[in-house]
Amino acid sequence: NLEWIEGIAILVAVLVVVFVTAFNDWRKERQFRGLQSKIEKDQQASVVRDNHIQQIPVTELVVGDLCFIKYGDLIPADGIIVQSSDLKIDESSLTGETDLIRKDEGEDVGLLSGTHVMEGSGRMVVLGVGLNSQVRSIMSLLGATADGNESKDRKSNITTPSTKAPSDLSKQSVHLEDETKQRTPTISEKRSHEDQLRLVKTSKDKNDNKTNESTRDNKKKSQNKAKNAAAELTEDTEDDHIDAGDAKHISVLQLKLTTLALYIGYIGMSAAFLTLISLILRYCITTYVIKKQKPSGIDIGYFISFLIQAITVIVVAVPEGLPLAVTVALAYAVRKMMTDNNLVRHLDACETMGNASTICSDKTGTLTTNSMTVVQSYITGRSV
Repeated sequence: NLEWIEGIAILVAVLVVVFVTAFNDWRKERQFRGLQSKIEKDQQASVVRDNHIQQIPVTELVVGDLCFIKYGDLIPADGIIVQSSDLKIDESSLTGETDLIRKDEGEDVGLLSGTHVMEGSGRMVVLGVGLNSQVRSIMSLLGATADGNESKDRKSNITTPSTKAPSDLSKQSVHLEDETKQRTPTISEKRSHEDQLRLVKTSKDKNDNKTNESTRDNKKKSQNKAKNAAAELTEDTEDDHIDAGDAKHISVLQLKLTTLALYIGYIGMSAAFLTLISLILRYCITTYVIKKQKPSGIDIGYFISFLIQAITVIVVAVPEGLPLAVTVALAYAVRKMMTDNNLVRHLDACETMGNASTICSDKTGTLTTNSMTVVQSYITGRSV
């Protein structure tokens, strides 16, 4: 009885796939964390602490620090210039423009993180660090950071319309009521006769009722509009979040492998069904027609063996070795890329880059019409 070999082989294949994938992910994550910590330690900033200039890691910068920048430095945080000396910044990493931007405390005082100091030196006051800086905000929009902060921001933005509208309208209604109350005594004082006073009181009550009714109607309408807008925003945001979450975890290769496995499964089930029908028909024709035997309890054992053979066809048709082969191939590709100084954190990145047919790169960030025009000419030694 060697049937246990098949079960052990399937179990070993599954364990190999899980182990190889987990080991590659763990090793790449450890290497990435090591490089990230090394980069963070190498990036130092000169700040004033305790009336002394100190070198601290960029990650320890806080809002309000006075930071010194000079030629060759990478600006670690967003801030404004308080003193500069021929300071020129390369903002091509953010804008794509290769022209150097002159910065001074008189005109352009803003400095953005991720840009490089190409000339001069200066001092800046830190205004934005971490996720509040320009680079981190761009990375968060691109999905490079965690999605928890984005979901919190979306929820806060959604609840804003429904909370502000009633308060503003309540203030307006109170203001209107105060104005009507302030106007009525001045009118009543000018009226001396009792009949005129009664007319003023009745008109005042009517006006107050109309004002209160109109204020309540406007308040209810605005509240309903705010609630409807908040509900629509909530539904749209939840749908977008669900769609993005579903599409994020399924790669192109995984989708193709899943489709292939389904097709193979359909073919295997069809073959198993045909095998079962063929075996049953052959047994029935041979036993009941040719040999002319009567049905007995022994036939049930034969039918069960035919069913086991059909199930075996289905099991054999399932490509359990396909995930293992793909995982090993991707792991080998990752190792080859590491020899070219390319650190791949996820195996899916190899497959994504392999599907890229066209790569668009940013050259200068400036759009041109590709047509030359005359700017200046020299004729007979004179500039025209």
